[in-house]
Amino acid sequence: MKHLLEQEDRGESRSIGRRWGKRSLYLVTALLITALIFWQVMRKGEFTDDIAVANGRMLNVKLLTLPANRWVRVAPKLPNFIQKLPFTYVRDLVPLPGLDWSRQGHAGLAFDSKRDTLLIFGSDSHGENWDNSVHEFSPLTLEWTTHYPASPKETYRANEQAVAIAGNKDIYPWAIHTYDNIVYAPEIGSLVVSSKVDHTPPPTEEAKKTHVNPTWIYHLNSHRWEILRQKDAPSFFGAGSTYDANTASVWAYQHGQLWRLDLIQGEWNKIPGHNGADLQMHFTMTTDVLRNQFMFFGGYSKSNAIWVYTPSSNPGQEGSWEKRQPSGDPCPKAASFPVAYDSRQGVFLLIPDESPERSVTLVYSPSDNRYIRVNGAEMPANGMNYMMEYDPYHHVFLLVTGDWKTPVAVWAFRLDMNELARH
Repeated sequence: MKHLLEQEDRGESRSIGRRWGKRSLYLVTALLITALIFWQVMRKGEFTDDIAVANGRMLNVKLLTLPANRWVRVAPKLPNFIQKLPFTYVRDLVPLPGLDWSRQGHAGLAFDSKRDTLLIFGSDSHGENWDNSVHEFSPLTLEWTTHYPASPKETYRANEQAVAIAGNKDIYPWAIHTYDNIVYAPEIGSLVVSSKVDHTPPPTEEAKKTHVNPTWIYHLNSHRWEILRQKDAPSFFGAGSTYDANTASVWAYQHGQLWRLDLIQGEWNKIPGHNGADLQMHFTMTTDVLRNQFMFFGGYSKSNAIWVYTPSSNPGQEGSWEKRQPSGDPCPKAASFPVAYDSRQGVFLLIPDESPERSVTLVYSPSDNRYIRVNGAEMPANGMNYMMEYDPYHHVFLLVTGDWKTPVAVWAFRLDMNELARH
């Protein structure tokens, strides 16, 4: 009898313990939410104090006054006690803008030069992630917004033309690898996504009927996707693309072949000629506006060389290719690392991984074909990352990092070439 009573006491103690455990969790969560709301209310007045106006455009004073030649994390701005908690706990219990989704290494980034914002689209997919949303970051407010919810995988299907589409009401592209094949085109105020659905396994029987990969146009005014009218449009995977203001068009490269998208006609045109070197995949393609050239960094076999393409005066004719091996400071050989062009100083910023733990920051100067290492600007290894752009209004580079277990973070870097030369 005594033994039975002891068992009942232990059972009741465990039951009480479980109840108190749940209550403690609820209490901690409630306190966390309350503290966060209070902290956000206290910060509201800070926003207007950090705004300046130049040439009719509102700017963030904090970004304008960053210390030179250093990486500074500008988002997410959270209280210290939040940052010390496990990310998965915060994301599940206290959803916040920028904390309710994860950055995907196979996704791409574009800079909206009209609105001065960053735009992410793409997914690691592989049947494990179905995020086909567009995520937007404002340097003005240092906050993220998501344009629309991700489409349920049950809506993945083929349309009448066998194009891979998703969504119940509106039409969306699948969650796909975009890599460097996402570009903002100011002429049409839209994103141009020219990748395809490789590595996204069809989740439904209807989805298995797809075999057409069009170029997608995302209209930023309406937040709606449109399929490019061209029926035989080329598609690119693991390739690169860039916007060129000189020809007011989007250019893309894959397996030795260049293409140009006429934004007015809505047509891809193949450029004569073939680059025998073949950059394979996982490279970054960007435009040197000052010199009217396309620059190619990285590549599947890992490289620290740079390929340069100079278009013909007639963009429909074959241009010229050049392979450069820059002098200056050593640059690690890498595949897919962040690269962006500083249109004010006419140089590129690179962040290749030096080791599995660390990346380094270098400047590439086309005028004298050399690398310059920025000492003291080392970062954790980026791995596969195509997410860096130059903001010409704040004169800073913006880098997006994070993975499934860490929050999406935005870093800013103000490059001062004069100060760099003094050191």
